[in-house]
Amino acid sequence: MNPNAPERLVDETIRETERVLLQSIQQHPNEQLFLQAEAEFGTLVGDNARALSALERAFEKNSRDPFIASRLASIYERKNDTPQALKTVLIALESNRGDKTLNFRCASLLRKVAPDDTARITYHLRRSFVKWDNNFEAQFWFARYGFESDNPDDVKDARDVFRALREVPMQHASRVAIRDKISRGNVSVRFSGTVTRKETQHGFVARDGSGDWIFFHVADHPDETWRKILPRARISFEIAFSLAGVRALAIDTA
Repeated sequence: MNPNAPERLVDETIRETERVLLQSIQQHPNEQLFLQAEAEFGTLVGDNARALSALERAFEKNSRDPFIASRLASIYERKNDTPQALKTVLIALESNRGDKTLNFRCASLLRKVAPDDTARITYHLRRSFVKWDNNFEAQFWFARYGFESDNPDDVKDARDVFRALREVPMQHASRVAIRDKISRGNVSVRFSGTVTRKETQHGFVARDGSGDWIFFHVADHPDETWRKILPRARISFEIAFSLAGVRALAIDTA
């Protein structure tokens, strides 16, 4: 970053770069090229005292700007000050409540600061995209948290979103990569259910309580376990999420 550049130019460069990065990451989830570029840009701005100072002054002048607020929050987060990062985004949201970028950033920070506050996380994720725009990253996280929601509308919309995401053109490996699990703290939650269907490569288990049919695939399980997964068998399992939808992992037939 040019040390002699006018502060206004520094401000505009950061804002535009942030806009392009956020748009690219939303439209291409799991794409390492954009994730790496975002990380490198964050390091560049965060380690440059003049750039950081210009960013903070820009935020003081216009706290509702989503790209300035988002980048400043990212810098605080990289400095292990997640509460300050969340505070920054909440200030911006006060005067720009409908902004999709700020709502997504708020939800992402709440996942770290208050991971059990799923209702609040889901609320902001719902406001971070419009059906069916190109904010695929936001849509994934809404579907992931909507699946656990106590609100029937969230659960229904989560299913719709996962169905839509399956139609988004992307590499198969990116689509099926596991991105999150249902957990409490650092411990994955285990569920119980009955195998309702098993084909050569995949099957479904009906989860106790909700009755949801959860997909499972042969590639996720050792051969010995796969042979024991039979129709009507009682099993326990973890629930995980990819862009392709909900998946049962770590199946135990004991």
